[in-house]
Amino acid sequence: MNQQFQGWQVVADKLLELVQQQGFGTNPSPWLNQGQCASVRALAKRLPVNGVIVADEVGMGKTRIAVAVIRAVVAAGGRVAVLVPPVLGYQWQEELSRGEVKAAPLLRSLWQYISVWDSEQVAEQKPWFAESVVMVSHGFSNWRLGQDSHAWRWALLPEVYAHWRKKTQGRFPRGYFQNEALNYPWAEYVSMKNAATSICNAIPAGSQHPLYQQMDALINRTPWPGALDASEYKRYEALRPCLEEVVGLGLGHFDLVVIDEAHKSRNDDSGLSGLLGRLIQTSSDSRRFAMTATPVELDVSQWQQILRRIGLKPEQLQVVESAVTGYAHAVQQVRASPSDAAVRAAYAAAAASFQAALSPFVLRRDKREDQAVQQFVKATQLSHDAYRQERDIAIDVATLDPAWQQAVCAAEALSVVTVGLRDSQNEQLKRLRLTMGNGHGLAAVIDSPSYVAEQDSEPMSWRQINQQRQTKPR
Repeated sequence: MNQQFQGWQVVADKLLELVQQQGFGTNPSPWLNQGQCASVRALAKRLPVNGVIVADEVGMGKTRIAVAVIRAVVAAGGRVAVLVPPVLGYQWQEELSRGEVKAAPLLRSLWQYISVWDSEQVAEQKPWFAESVVMVSHGFSNWRLGQDSHAWRWALLPEVYAHWRKKTQGRFPRGYFQNEALNYPWAEYVSMKNAATSICNAIPAGSQHPLYQQMDALINRTPWPGALDASEYKRYEALRPCLEEVVGLGLGHFDLVVIDEAHKSRNDDSGLSGLLGRLIQTSSDSRRFAMTATPVELDVSQWQQILRRIGLKPEQLQVVESAVTGYAHAVQQVRASPSDAAVRAAYAAAAASFQAALSPFVLRRDKREDQAVQQFVKATQLSHDAYRQERDIAIDVATLDPAWQQAVCAAEALSVVTVGLRDSQNEQLKRLRLTMGNGHGLAAVIDSPSYVAEQDSEPMSWRQINQQRQTKPR
């Protein structure tokens, strides 16, 4: 956790070096095209000052631009958290690999988080806080905890409490070894003990160090033996934020937080909002890099939230929100009275104010700026979007495997079951049915927190380990 980040001006210098190199390693072709290089140069100016939203149209290479920034931050001695939807983990892993950036597999579950401290893997895997780049699923913190939850799901907080007391006061808290709540299987116990010890030992010595003070404050907020009550870790209960914070300390502090699909999960109770608000720990001079391909679809409140997610200061946010609200009003007026010269002039002024207010924080390119599209227009004399061609593809459902047959049947069923539903439910099911053909409907289901929680709910490897080992008393 001892970071030696050299600062954002060094990051800016390294970004400009990447643009000059036009590629990494032995790759003979340029790694960044001209448009992406322009974005990287713009980021080199903005990131030393504030966080940024990259809102390029789909297919313009936002991920590659983000990887360039990640590479520059790591080269400057910083650490990066990349928050991505569950279905995009492999895509990110591939892009990071192309950019010669090493990152552990996407962190999806609490079990996966704890398992790096398994006694047989400790020598092979680094703790999360020792990784320069950590990818975290948007649904990582959607833990379903309650009175009947297995102890390993919530016990990191009391284990860290106990080992911090041992480190700072020379003894474990009263009743630590006798309490039945922590008498879980040996393999789980060893992993939890290793995790707690590792996290505590990684906190720098000295009561004046910020990490030491943060840990001390967390421990002082944690009741003992109240921390051994599993029901206190349910959503909205008192110890849930403490558990999230201690898990965040195990991930370490980050200098850059990259947020892919930053427009998703907009309510305050969503998994992404929880990650940003409570779990992901950042350094005092950190930056946020948000990515979205749908800025033109966002309403005023959504713009406000995504701007908050990049960490704008209140005074900055006030200016931007005023410009966004004014532009939204001007759009409504010009749609209602498009022939009114005064309304059109007011719209032009509001649009200019909107652009000026967002320019320090938002970068956007559309397909008309893509070099390949420009070459297409020049060669064919067609419009810039004529390169797209849509045609029907007939599929014989009988030839599909059972999983796809079920998906097709589900899509057809959605057109029937919407009768009698509330407007919001009807609209959601309609959207799923209409987007099933291009995969987005399926992706939305797979991306849901309930799916992630179900897929990552059981620590099977620990159970297999326990079958092979002799159970040892605590």
